[in-house]
Amino acid sequence: MNRDSFIFYRSFFEAAKPLNNEEKLELFDAICEFALNQNETEKQPMVKAMFSLIKPQLEANHKRYENGAKGGRPKTKPEPKTNQTKTKPKPNKNDNVNDNVNDNVNKAALEEWLKYKNYKSKGAVTKCINFLGKYNKATQQDIVDTSIMNQWKGLFAPKTRVAVQNNSQKTSSFVDNFFEKMDSAQEEIIAGEIV
Repeated sequence: MNRDSFIFYRSFFEAAKPLNNEEKLELFDAICEFALNQNETEKQPMVKAMFSLIKPQLEANHKRYENGAKGGRPKTKPEPKTNQTKTKPKPNKNDNVNDNVNDNVNKAALEEWLKYKNYKSKGAVTKCINFLGKYNKATQQDIVDTSIMNQWKGLFAPKTRVAVQNNSQKTSSFVDNFFEKMDSAQEEIIAGEIV
């Protein structure tokens, strides 16, 4: 079977580098003749030695070509397993997930989060409902707003407002104390200058 093309590897090129131009031409002709037409030609001893190293690769490629020309393995129809007596039922898909939301969940916040994340699985939605249900409705809205604003991948428990207020009170008292010390220091400096 004659071919229209074949694979010429870098190793063939590298093997031919030490040869002179006449020997290279003879080697390349021998490679092409064998790869395309499966004919071997008479060669000089050096070219014959080089070709004998290249020939196994050309034969393997030709064998792959012939096997591929046969069309490959025929398609088979998958047969059912012999130990399976009954077809397994497919699970039902229920896209309507908001019907069973309990009264404890802020539906507007939940719908906003679900629209933002585009959840498809019932399990993911159930986890969101269970998580949000732990908090009051105002906190639920705060959780959703914070998660969307920060482009988070999930919902996270809010940091307690008490801790934030305590920190702001500490900051406020620190600032007040700082300015009181500054005022008293300025008064002492002014009093020192007057005297």
